[in-house]
Amino acid sequence: MTQSSWDPVTNRSKRQVQESTPLLPPYHTAIAPSYFPMEHSDPPGTNPNLVSKPSISQFKIRFDVVVLENQRKWRRLNELNEENSTAKDMAREVQHEFTLSCVKQPHSAPPVQSKADKDLIAASFIRDALHARKLGYRLDVPALYMHDLFHSSVYRLVYTIIGCISCSLAFFEKPTRAAGYIDYPFFWVDIICVFLFSLDVYIRWFVSSKTTKKRFISRQPWAYVRILMLCVTIMDIFAYIIVPQWNPYRFSRAFRPFFLITRRRNLRIIFGSCLRAVQKVLIVLLLLFCVLAFFGLVAFLLFSDLSDQVQAPYFASLSSSMYTVLLIHHSPPYLVQSMYPYYIQTEWSAVFFIIVVLLTNYFLAKLSIAVSYRSYRKYTEEMLFKRLQKRKAAMDAAFGVLSEDIDTQYTQRSGSLHRSNPPSRHLSLNNWIRVCGHLRPKWTEVEMTLIFNTIDVSQVGYLEQDDFYELCSFLSVQMEKNNDHNVNQLQFLSRWAIPFFGHHTRARVRSLLLYQINLFDKYPVVLAECIVGVIIALSIVQAVQVNNIELAFSVNKIWRSIGEALLWLFTAEIALKMYAFGRDFFHRPFCRLDFGIAFVGWIFYGITSFRDPPHISLIFYDLALAIRSLRVLKLLNLIHPFREILDTMHRIFPLMFQLFLVVFSVTYACGIFMQAFYGEALSQSFTKSMQSQAKAWFKVRSEFQMETFHETLVTLFNVATLSGWTMVMDAAHAITQSDRTIVFFFGFRILVSNILLPIVVGFLVESFTNNSKKNEVAKQTICSDMSPVKRSMSSPYGMDQYCEKIVTFKNELKTEESGNRDYRMKFERYASFVQAEMFEAVQNSDIKHLQSIVGAQESELFSQKRQIRELEKQIIELQTKIKAHETLISDGKNVRV
Repeated sequence: MTQSSWDPVTNRSKRQVQESTPLLPPYHTAIAPSYFPMEHSDPPGTNPNLVSKPSISQFKIRFDVVVLENQRKWRRLNELNEENSTAKDMAREVQHEFTLSCVKQPHSAPPVQSKADKDLIAASFIRDALHARKLGYRLDVPALYMHDLFHSSVYRLVYTIIGCISCSLAFFEKPTRAAGYIDYPFFWVDIICVFLFSLDVYIRWFVSSKTTKKRFISRQPWAYVRILMLCVTIMDIFAYIIVPQWNPYRFSRAFRPFFLITRRRNLRIIFGSCLRAVQKVLIVLLLLFCVLAFFGLVAFLLFSDLSDQVQAPYFASLSSSMYTVLLIHHSPPYLVQSMYPYYIQTEWSAVFFIIVVLLTNYFLAKLSIAVSYRSYRKYTEEMLFKRLQKRKAAMDAAFGVLSEDIDTQYTQRSGSLHRSNPPSRHLSLNNWIRVCGHLRPKWTEVEMTLIFNTIDVSQVGYLEQDDFYELCSFLSVQMEKNNDHNVNQLQFLSRWAIPFFGHHTRARVRSLLLYQINLFDKYPVVLAECIVGVIIALSIVQAVQVNNIELAFSVNKIWRSIGEALLWLFTAEIALKMYAFGRDFFHRPFCRLDFGIAFVGWIFYGITSFRDPPHISLIFYDLALAIRSLRVLKLLNLIHPFREILDTMHRIFPLMFQLFLVVFSVTYACGIFMQAFYGEALSQSFTKSMQSQAKAWFKVRSEFQMETFHETLVTLFNVATLSGWTMVMDAAHAITQSDRTIVFFFGFRILVSNILLPIVVGFLVESFTNNSKKNEVAKQTICSDMSPVKRSMSSPYGMDQYCEKIVTFKNELKTEESGNRDYRMKFERYASFVQAEMFEAVQNSDIKHLQSIVGAQESELFSQKRQIRELEKQIIELQTKIKAHETLISDGKNVRV
C-alpha cells in the first residue's frame, strides 16, 4: 500500500454499513446500502454509527513525527514473510480453537456475554501483538486473565524485584565447610524465592493450550530451561538440608541471575545471541590455539638450549614453552619477563616475540572480536525478525475475531463508482470502541473515534486488514487532551501562576527560555542555557572550595553561603521551566537531571545546617558534591558535537545496561564457584612458603581476596580487565596445585575478554557510527509534503516536531467533550535501539529474499545460457557434418561425370 501524502494511510474505498452484524457470523453477512453517501449529504438510513442529523465536529490532532514513523513501520507488516513461522502455526491453532468454541456455544447464551468474551480475546491478542508475543494459550476466561497477569508490568516488576533479592543473597551468605552449619535466615528467603520462581513457571504451564503443552520444549524453550534449573536447585537444596557438610556451597546458587534473564524477553535475546556467538568464536579460538601451539613448538626448538644457560624455565620443555606463549598472548606484562633472559643472549630473539605478538594479539584476537559481534548481531536480527512474525500472527488472529463479513455493492475509487469484490472481512467502529475499552480504559469514546477516523478519513465506518495494522499502531501512543488556554499545565502551578500572570505570560516565558542565537553563524545555542552555564561553572568552583568539610565550615564559610545562593538560583530556574513547559518538564532528560540534583542539594544543605560543624559522614558529604558535579553534562550539551554523543549515549543506554547485566550474570555464576573453591583457602591456607610462587599477588593480597562475595566480584573484575591478572591465578594455583585452576581462570578470561566484552565494544562502535544521528532523522519530516508542519524549539536538547491534521466526524458530542478539540499523539516508548533493529530486520530479510530471488534467476539464466551453448555446439557439429556430406556428394557427382 502506497501513500502520496503525509496523512496516515486510510481505507478510501469503503462505505457506511450497519453495525448489527455479529462478530463471527456463521452464515449471515451485512449488506451495505445501495446508495453512496456523498461528502455533504445525509444518508437516510438507520446506520447506528450516524444520527439522522449529525453535527460535524472538527478536532485538531498533533502527530509527533515518531508516531507517524511508527505507523509506517507497522504498515510493513503486511509485506512480512511468514515462511517457517512457529508463531503463525500457533496462531492458527488458537484461531481454530476459537472457531470451535464459537460453534459449540449454546444458542441460549446471551449475545452480550458472547461479545464481551470475544472482545476480551481480541484485546488479549492485540496486547500480545503490541509486545510481539506468541499465541499459545487457552481462550477460557481464567486463562486469559492469568495470561494478562503473567505479562502485566506490575507482575514483571514484582518478579524482577524477587530476582534481585535472590541474587543479592550471595552478598550476605557465608558458605563454609563447618559441620552442620546452615545459614537459616537467608536460606529460608532463598527457598521462598525458589517457590515463587516455580509458581511463575506453573502459571506459564497453566495458561498454555493443549498443543503447546505437548510441544512445550520446542514452543517454550526458555520456560523449559527454567524448569531444569528449578529441578537442579531443588535437588541441591534437599542435599544441603540432609547432608550440609557434603554440599556446603550449594553451587546451584549460580543459577540465580539466569532466572531473571530467562524471564525477561530482551535479556533472553541478548543472552541467546551471546550463546550463539560462543559457537562461532570457538572455531576462531581453536585456530588461535593451533597458532599458539605452533609458536610454542618453534620457541622450544629455538630457545630450549639457551634455557639451561640462562637458567630460565620458560622454554625449557615443550609444555612450558606452549604455556609461556599462551601467557604472552593473554597477559602482555608476561612478555618482558619471559623475553628478557633470551634477549640478553641474542638480540635477534626479539624478532620472534614481535611476530608472536603481532600475529596473535593484533590479528587473531581482533578476528575473534569481529566474529563474536558479527555472530551476536546476526542472531539478534533473526530473533527480532521472529518477533515481527509473532506480531503479525497475533494481529491477524485479532482481526479474525473482531472483523465482520461486509458485502458492499459499490465503493468509491477516484471519484467514480465501481463494482466491489465479493464479501470480505472488515473492522467496524463499534468493535474498535469495545476492544479499546479493554486496551485503553482511560480513553474516552471521542478519542477512540478520533483515532479510528484518523485512518478512516472517509468515515465509512469500517476498515480493512491493512488499515487495521496501522490503527493498532496508535495503541502505543499517548493521547494528550489540550484545552484552548491551558495546555499541558501542572495543576499545582496553574492554580496560582495562571491567574496571577495570565496565559500570554506563559508563552512569553517559554519563548524567552528557548531563544536561540547562532554561534559562528553555524551552531544554534540557547541563550538562557548559556547564562545557566555560567552559574554552573561558578557552582563547580564553589564545590572545589568546600570539598574539605573542615575548611568549608571555618575558612571557606563564605563559599558555603555562595553555594546556598546558587542553589536558590537553580531552584528558580527549575520553577520557571516547570511553569513554562508544564508536564513536558518531566519528559526532558536534563530537566529531570536538574530536578534530581536540586532535590539532593536541598537535602544536603538541610542536613548540614543543623549543627556547625555538622556530624555527617564524609562519604555522604563527598557523594553530594559529586552528584552536584553532574551539571557539567549540561555544559557539554551546549557544544554541538558533544550533544550528538550525549544523544546517542542516552538512546543506547537501556540496551547497554542489558548487555552489562548479561556480563554480570556470567561473572556472578563464576564468582559462586570461585568463592567456593578459593575463598577460605586464600585467606587461611596461604603460607609464607607459597610466597615465591605468587610474589605479585602477595604484595596486594588485601585487595584480591575471595572470602566474601563482593571481594570475589572485585577480584573477578580485575581478572577480566587487568593485564596482570595472572597473579591471582598463580596464588590460587599455589594453594590447589591443580591444573583445573589454570583451566578455570583461562576459561573465564577467554569467555569475558574474547566473547562478551568484544560484543559490548562492537555494539558501542556500531551505535556511534550508525546511530549518532538517529534522533535527528527521527525528528525530521518523514514526508516532504507534510502540510502544515509545526516546528518548535522546545529545549536545547532537541527539536520537537509535529504535524497537525484536522479530523472531522459526524457524531453527537457530549457536553463535557465539546470544548476539548485539541489533541496530541505522543509515542509512549520512544524507539530504542532494539525497536529500531526490529524493523531494520524486516529490511534485511527483504533484501535477503530479493537477493535469493536474483541469485536463483541468475543461476537459471546461467543454466539456460549453458544449454544454448550446447545447442549452438550441436548446431555447429550438424552444419559441419552437412558440409562434409555435401562435399562427398559433389565429389561423387564429379567422379561419375
